[in-house]
Amino acid sequence: MKKIQEVIDLLSPEEREQFKDLIEECLQREKEIQDNYNKSNESLGKLEKNLTNISNSFLKMQSDIQTIKTNLVIAQVTLYSQPNPIMN
Repeated sequence: MKKIQEVIDLLSPEEREQFKDLIEECLQREKEIQDNYNKSNESLGKLEKNLTNISNSFLKMQSDIQTIKTNLVIAQVTLYSQPNPIMN
């Protein structure tokens, strides 16, 4: 895509004067578009980082839950393998 300045460079001095206001407006809009593009890219980078952190947190939580489940099974087996003093 051509930049506004590339199009301006093709204009004659008379055309530049004739379209002076339009040229200024186009240059301003081009700058705003570039600024918004940069901000969007920065925001996407932050979003990607946050999503990665969330994903890692879920993986850690999944691992922790599995550890808890394993410990509960071990506790249950240990509890039921002990002689019950009430039953004797």
